[in-house]
Amino acid sequence: MLDSSEEFLAYAHHLEAEHQRLDRLVRQMQDTCADILKLAGGQREARRTALMGGFSDLYDELNRHFAEEEGGACLEEAVSRRPALAPLVKALEGEHGQLLDQLQRIILQLKQDVSGEIFARVADQFQQFVVSLHAHEAAESEILERGFNLSFKEA
Repeated sequence: MLDSSEEFLAYAHHLEAEHQRLDRLVRQMQDTCADILKLAGGQREARRTALMGGFSDLYDELNRHFAEEEGGACLEEAVSRRPALAPLVKALEGEHGQLLDQLQRIILQLKQDVSGEIFARVADQFQQFVVSLHAHEAAESEILERGFNLSFKEA
């Protein structure tokens, strides 16, 4: 458990670094999707398992990250410092399950749909997921910045 202001600030910076790490994983998956779309049909099929594995790894990383956020008390400390942030934190924590579900649906589609068109649909759906995830991360960063009077943009 975090006890001091310095620990909360360090943890806030850790969460921001985690966002940057997750963003690198997301960019890798975006690149993988783009590369697969450039391949011929048979070559795409050969990459299906790797694509599902990449999405599954991202799912696991996000699940771990969200659990860390929810159990880390950092967002709660931001609320204790700025109670007006409480509705935002509650809404963001509610998005965790939605984001994971969105990614899980992409994985299931890759498993179940054997048509060649699935890759373009998955790439489009993943891009929609990325937009949602980036909005979510931006809102979390704003909460941390407002709650702890930080600016991650200067870092």
